[in-house]
Amino acid sequence: MPSAPHRRRMRRLALLLALLAPPATAQDADLVGTARAILAQLQPNSIRAGREICGLIVRSPDGHYRAIPPRMGSTDGCTPRDDPRVRGEVVASFHTHGGFDEGMDSEVPSLADLRADRAEGIVGFVSTPGGRLWLVDGPRDRVRMLCDVGCLPRDPLFRRGAAGPIARGYDARGLKRRERELMGGS
Repeated sequence: MPSAPHRRRMRRLALLLALLAPPATAQDADLVGTARAILAQLQPNSIRAGREICGLIVRSPDGHYRAIPPRMGSTDGCTPRDDPRVRGEVVASFHTHGGFDEGMDSEVPSLADLRADRAEGIVGFVSTPGGRLWLVDGPRDRVRMLCDVGCLPRDPLFRRGAAGPIARGYDARGLKRRERELMGGS
């Protein structure tokens, strides 16, 4: 039987591999493509306003994805609204993280972002001021970077490295630890 440290290393490796895995199906790839297109369109306005913009993606009865009209949030939050007139199943949320602010950890989804999507049982997509795109996998309780700096429009004021080292993925414990470390705790 493997030792406890060996089992922990194997679990960490399995989690890392799962976080780095590409979308499993063509439908997943369509959802990612839809979210990326929506966020690319919203990103410049979000950066200019310095506020989050958020919304929901539904899968219509014919299987196509589309966004419920987004709404403008605040500098550090946004709650998407459902529209009962839009037919389809809500499958994802999306939101921007506004403009670059050295005092905010806006290059990584927050623990609150993860908890919100987990509570809804859906996935979410987050764009950052640096132009990163993240998948917030609520059902699996983790986040994964889909593409790095500049894959979406980025804030001209963005400074790479200002948010410290950024992993390609985090589970809830990792996000909590990151938030504690950045707030000066241990």
